[in-house]
Amino acid sequence: MPKRAKRKQKPRVADVSPHIFTCEDKDFTRDPHENHPFSARPDAIIGLFSRPGGGKSSIVKNFLCHGGYRKVFVAHGAGDHSKEYELVDYEPVSFDTHGPDYYVEQSKECGGAPMVLVCDDLAYADFGKIARANMYKIAQFVCTHYRMTLVCTAHSWPQLVPRIRRLCTVYCLWKPSADQIPYMARGLACSRESLARAFAKCTGKYDFVLIERDPPPGRAEWRLNGHVPFDPS
Repeated sequence: MPKRAKRKQKPRVADVSPHIFTCEDKDFTRDPHENHPFSARPDAIIGLFSRPGGGKSSIVKNFLCHGGYRKVFVAHGAGDHSKEYELVDYEPVSFDTHGPDYYVEQSKECGGAPMVLVCDDLAYADFGKIARANMYKIAQFVCTHYRMTLVCTAHSWPQLVPRIRRLCTVYCLWKPSADQIPYMARGLACSRESLARAFAKCTGKYDFVLIERDPPPGRAEWRLNGHVPFDPS
């Protein structure tokens, strides 16, 4: 009988997958404070985009109610002339005078508990060099290392500077004019058809679409008015 040919053994490949190193600076849970659709992750960056009078400030307060924040800071374009957040115990701040070091110290004072910085009615494009640098450092460092949520409102998609807009993990979008949908869809990395179908569900003045990147288990990525899940495809 002819001898069977020996099968060539496949060479053993060593496990070369990267080792996961824990970052001591980010050694905290990213779980939301509550099992609630308006309870964001503690390092979330939330963008709200609507014409004036759409209900942005109301939705911001919903996030504040369910975030478990120990400290609340508000940077408001109207300064002392606005009473929108009078029902909240907050500290008024400015990007011109309050940089990342200030919030790091505030985090240490509250023992690393969650904090939130609300930015409302700000002319982001008109920021000076110091204010712009402070905002970028806060979004890219303080939020990710010191459990601070950043909330930014804007009257239109372009008003919020792209560098911050691209960092958003939660988008609250009120129905825009039809010509803006393709531009917004590109920024959201979704099809214009999907976004148009989502906005078609907004039939009332205060209806909006919420998109949450990396939502916690059991929470839909796309939600009408922040709490009704739907599939835009």
